[in-house]
Amino acid sequence: MFDLIQQYAPHITVSLYQVINSNGDLEVAGYHDAIDAAISDEVDILNISIGDPWDIPVYAHPLYSKTQKAVDSGITVVAAAGNNKGDQPKPPVHIPAVVDDVIAVNGFVTRCPQSKSDTHERRESGPYYLDVETSNTETQLAEGVYCGYNGCDGRSCIKKQTETGWWGNPSVKNDKPDVSAPVIYPYGSGDKVDFFEGSSYAAPIVTGILAEAYGEIKHSVQNLPTPAEVRSLVRETATPVRESEIRKINGFKIHEEISKRYGSGEAPLSH
Repeated sequence: MFDLIQQYAPHITVSLYQVINSNGDLEVAGYHDAIDAAISDEVDILNISIGDPWDIPVYAHPLYSKTQKAVDSGITVVAAAGNNKGDQPKPPVHIPAVVDDVIAVNGFVTRCPQSKSDTHERRESGPYYLDVETSNTETQLAEGVYCGYNGCDGRSCIKKQTETGWWGNPSVKNDKPDVSAPVIYPYGSGDKVDFFEGSSYAAPIVTGILAEAYGEIKHSVQNLPTPAEVRSLVRETATPVRESEIRKINGFKIHEEISKRYGSGEAPLSH
């Protein structure tokens, strides 16, 4: 998560808070302590790549009050919308992502029109070729070719890409998710690449984009936009995904609007 955030905002200051115990379980007390620490540290944005799929009234959940406290303190909270396990009934958007004014992020994938037989001049260029049988990672992604946004030897195929909602997205609840982001995290080196997937990998992308935008105006304004204002802007500036009801984050547009409305009014030249 840290690496993903820093890819989009390389010069920010990051604080890390652990809420998962040694057994891999989410502890309520640890979560509460982390929120209190984030408020005390006066963080501007809090990325939460965890969630609970319990389908109960939001206000009755033990994570609700502390999450709301973070929002009320002026912290922009970006949270993973949650994951559908596939072998169970599809869950709703998880808590804390479902809390009002938290930015709930689910995922989309981008299929590439090239085939596995295509070759590239440079080893690190081109798309990712997913072969489920040879992958060490458990995945329910369709076997095929996925865009890596890392070049196709000068041949642009951006107009031929097919974007679609990720298979593991949760069902809509409380008018959420708010926005989607790339959900596949390729990991590896050399000829071997494994694919991690989950909304936990989508949320840090949105967090990094917002952190970079905040960094450009933070020292020239008295107040950053409120969590409600940022959530509204993220939804307003998002771009349609061809095969999904949830629109995707538009990094350039959100930078432009935050700069225009809360900064000097000068949009960044490029991102």
